[in-house]
Amino acid sequence: MKRFPLLICASVAVGILTSCASSPAVAPTTAPQESPAATRQTDQDTEAERASPDADPLTCLHGTWLADNAFFLERIQEFGDEVHGVSGRVILHFAADGTLTTEYQDWIISAVTEGMEVQIIRAGVDRGTYTISGQTLDLHETDIGSTLTMKRGSLEMPIDPHPAVYDGAAYSCGTDDATIETIDGALELTRQ
Repeated sequence: MKRFPLLICASVAVGILTSCASSPAVAPTTAPQESPAATRQTDQDTEAERASPDADPLTCLHGTWLADNAFFLERIQEFGDEVHGVSGRVILHFAADGTLTTEYQDWIISAVTEGMEVQIIRAGVDRGTYTISGQTLDLHETDIGSTLTMKRGSLEMPIDPHPAVYDGAAYSCGTDDATIETIDGALELTRQ
């Protein structure tokens, strides 16, 4: 039976996904524009805010990021070719106070097993903490609020998601992209 490999894939997906976290982005505030000089200063301030995470490895991850689904697909396909797609969004938010939030937005792993379409669906928000030391990152999820469901035809089976714990993960980040080296490979992120 191929149910066991699919459950293994689901477990791998849970493990990979729980390594990061996110919360909804906060819209940036901008000072009222009173003159061209004020406009130039506001633009310079905004550029400085965007550039500052790049300059300091202790703050470059602050903000909201979109995880690359190709990473998840490649990791899961290492266990077999039943999985043919990953869709939806995994949004990670690294707050300046060290809190970490992962939001799963219609995130679906699609596979075919025993001739039937199977979906592993994750939705909701997980929370935790992170710390940075030099170019390494520690992630610890403490509150799993997301749900994970395997669906095959009309049958749905809940799967218990597990909290992610990553210690000493190397990372790099720039203004618009970041990479976190997990035990499963390099997770690519795009700033939102």
